[in-house]
Amino acid sequence: MDAYQALTLAGTTARTAAAMTGIARSSADRDRRRPGPSRPPRQVPANALTPAEREEVLRLLDSP
Repeated sequence: MDAYQALTLAGTTARTAAAMTGIARSSADRDRRRPGPSRPPRQVPANALTPAEREEVLRLLDSP
């Protein structure tokens, strides 16, 4: 993507830059407009199992 941006900043048309780098113009444009992460990081649910509880469940499921 850096090569595409360098080419367009140097004055190359988007069509030519896309052809030279093999990147679709729509992908480059979408990446350029994306300001940052689309979503905040997921939070751990309040009812999530603790590591000890998870180990116990897995131990019970794996037992014969």
